[in-house]
Amino acid sequence: MHLLVFPKKHPYWWFCLCMAIIGFPQWFQSVWSLFRTDAPIPIIRDWLKTMHMPLPEFSGYWVTVPLGLMMFGLLLYELRLQRVVATSIHRVNEPIQPTTYIPRPDWPIRELFFYLRPDLVDDHKNNLWEKVSLEIRDNLSIGRLQIWGRRRVDLQRTRSNFSLIPPEYWKPEVDFTYWFLEKGHEHAYHVNPPTKLGLPGYSDLHVNKAQALEIWGTEFIRMSDAATKIYSIARPLRQHWAISAEDNAKGFLSMLFRDKVILSTIAERIAERIPIFGEPSPSIVRELIDGSSRGTFSGKGDVYKTEDGTLFKNVSVRSADLESIISYVQTSLTANDQI
Repeated sequence: MHLLVFPKKHPYWWFCLCMAIIGFPQWFQSVWSLFRTDAPIPIIRDWLKTMHMPLPEFSGYWVTVPLGLMMFGLLLYELRLQRVVATSIHRVNEPIQPTTYIPRPDWPIRELFFYLRPDLVDDHKNNLWEKVSLEIRDNLSIGRLQIWGRRRVDLQRTRSNFSLIPPEYWKPEVDFTYWFLEKGHEHAYHVNPPTKLGLPGYSDLHVNKAQALEIWGTEFIRMSDAATKIYSIARPLRQHWAISAEDNAKGFLSMLFRDKVILSTIAERIAERIPIFGEPSPSIVRELIDGSSRGTFSGKGDVYKTEDGTLFKNVSVRSADLESIISYVQTSLTANDQI
C-alpha cells in the first residue's frame, strides 16, 4: 500500500505510529539498559569521534520528534481534506431548487391560430378557424393554457392592463369573435360573451408562447419525406402538382433521375406556400430560409441553394404547415378541372 494512502484508510493506526516514533528514544533507552549499563548515545558519539567527526551534543529526540510531528501533521491534513471533500459531495448531491417561472403574455392569439393552421383563411367555406378555436378553448377551460386580455373600462374604449382570464371563464357559450384574424384589430373585442352570462369582454388576447409550444410542439419533417407524402396524395387525384412534376421528369436525362426530379418539383411547390427551414452549410443549426430569396432544390428536396450561393442542408417543414398543403392538394385543381 502506498505510504500516502495508508493514513487515509487507517487514520487511527497512523496516529499510533506517530506516537510510537515520538516516544521511540525513551523506549530504546529502556531496551538498551537490559543489555548494557552505559548509555547508548555516548557510545555512538565515541565511535563517531574515532572517525574525527566534530559533533554537538546530540539527542535522539532531534530525529524522532520532528519526524513524528510531521507524520501527525500529515494525519491532520488528510482528515481535514476528507471533511472538505465530504462537504462538497453533500452540496453537489443537494437537490437544485428550480427557479420559479412566471408565464407572461408574449404571443398574440392571432399568431397562435395561424401557427396551428397557416391556411386558416384560404378557404372560408371550410371554417378551419372553428376547429382551431375549439382545440384552443379546450385547453383554456382545463387550465392547461393560460390567456390574458384587456378589459374595456369605459365607452371611450379605454383599455385596462393585461388581466389573466381564469379557466372558469370559458363556458360552452363563450367563443372568440375572430376579429383578430385580420391585422389591426387589437382594440376590437376578441371575446365577448353573451350578456346573460355577466362576463366581461376582452380585447388584445395573448398567450404564453412557451406554454403553447409545449402543448402543440414544433415537429419538423424532412422535405424529401414531405414531398413524397404530397406526391402520394396528388398522383391518384391527378392533381396539377403531380402532373407538372411528372412532365418535368419526361426528358431523357430526367428519366435517369426521375424520383429526384419529381420530388424536387413538389418541394418547389411546397416552398411557394409554407415556410421552409434548413441548416446553412457548414452550420448544423436549423433556421428559417428567407422566402423572398429564389433558389433551387437538389437531391430529393433535402438540399436548397439560394441565388446568393448559400447552401442549406437537411431542409424541412413544420408538420402543422404540411397539413395545410395536404388540405390544399386534396381540394385544388385536378386533371378533370379546367385550369
